[in-house]
Amino acid sequence: MDINDCITDYLIKVIENDTLNNEHKNQFVVCLNYLYKASKDDQCKNVVYKIANQQCSQETFGYSDSDLGTVLYDCYLETNNLKYRKAIELFMSEVNSKLQSEWKDFFKSEECKAESCVDRLHKMMPFYMAYETAFHNKENYNEIVDTFLNVNSYLDLHNKYSLHVAAVYAMTLIDTLDVMSKEIFEHYKTLETLCKTSIKQILEHIKNENKLIYQTIDKSEIDKSTLSDLARVAYVLLKACRMRVLLPEKYQTTGMDLYDFVCSGVDNIMEQEYELMAMSILAYAEKLMLESN
Repeated sequence: MDINDCITDYLIKVIENDTLNNEHKNQFVVCLNYLYKASKDDQCKNVVYKIANQQCSQETFGYSDSDLGTVLYDCYLETNNLKYRKAIELFMSEVNSKLQSEWKDFFKSEECKAESCVDRLHKMMPFYMAYETAFHNKENYNEIVDTFLNVNSYLDLHNKYSLHVAAVYAMTLIDTLDVMSKEIFEHYKTLETLCKTSIKQILEHIKNENKLIYQTIDKSEIDKSTLSDLARVAYVLLKACRMRVLLPEKYQTTGMDLYDFVCSGVDNIMEQEYELMAMSILAYAEKLMLESN
């Protein structure tokens, strides 16, 4: 059995695990969808569409379902089936509700924590941008870019450096850029600049005397949370190279080295390390896409 089949079987087993909470399950559905985009594997496709069709039968969506908005979006783009468009509109009404209530000013409040801020950002912004690009004539691009600028200012002012916060923020930026039209050039360049700056700050953080820290220490000394964040960074680097946000000749080797490091650490973990497994699978799928370019 090759690695694609192994990963697909693992994802399907986890997704069908009734004891797994919705947040983790939805995260793995996103992984399976991304793997399908990279590999065009029929088994991945069948499960993704089965779950998307189940979502289409729902009349409401909760915040924990936010991750699935991009899955429905991809299904609609591939099939042009209006049932997915209808479900997307329901998802968007949930996003709008959050934007108009606690989220819009969330990062301005004293209660805001940087980790909560970027986690919410990643749940909403890639889907919001995809919706604006495909269905809303890009009318709210300005609002999306302003939100990123405000969050960026908040993080600069209030956050002691956290690899997790930085990695999730960079991931949100590159995933949002991926579904953004370059036609609105000024807005695209603003997010692209934020993304480049964020990635370069991360790389500076993990450098130590001109060597990357992860290359100088034993993997057993790195906790699983940090390894998950390094997997996020590998994903971001590889995706930024594929999208030409970063120069591949300058950054691709670092992304591949980091991916290899994370994967060698994953070999020794329990299957129940869901966050690490999910981030590693996303990085693997992005590696496939980059190599097929």
